[in-house]
Amino acid sequence: MHRSLIRSLKLGSDGLPESTDIRALAEVSTTISATERRAMKAERETADRLIAHFLADQIGATFSGHISGVTRAGLFVELDETGADGFIPARFIGDEYFRFDEARRAFIGNSETHRLGDPVTVELVEAAPVAGALRFKLVRHASETRQRAGHTPRGRPKFQRDRKQRRRN
Repeated sequence: MHRSLIRSLKLGSDGLPESTDIRALAEVSTTISATERRAMKAERETADRLIAHFLADQIGATFSGHISGVTRAGLFVELDETGADGFIPARFIGDEYFRFDEARRAFIGNSETHRLGDPVTVELVEAAPVAGALRFKLVRHASETRQRAGHTPRGRPKFQRDRKQRRRN
């Protein structure tokens, strides 16, 4: 791209050679873009696998995060501390019946609603390093987290202090 701009704007001698077929550049550009997308996907998958490997020995630990996606099957959560992504299957959301509302991007129950962006506390149920997948169970929802910890939704909840205390015991 830079070399074609140099040639088009006549900014120097290091532009594309005059013999270059401009139409062929569209194909080259498409190939380069596809290669870049594959590289980005590989990078994301590698990071997911490494994080799952790192967390594999922490089954049962609790983490703070926020809801990053809502689907009929459950909730996606991004952990605040590591940025790791995981999934809470609908059966692990709570004891009451929740209705999926696609327009609101929420699971709506009688006493709680779980929405995109809500802070949550989750328990790690499963880590699959080969797949780069994490599965969580909902421990506390946004409203309960704010009440117990006495902070804003993005602040550090009380459970982290509790976790440090458990390590000492």
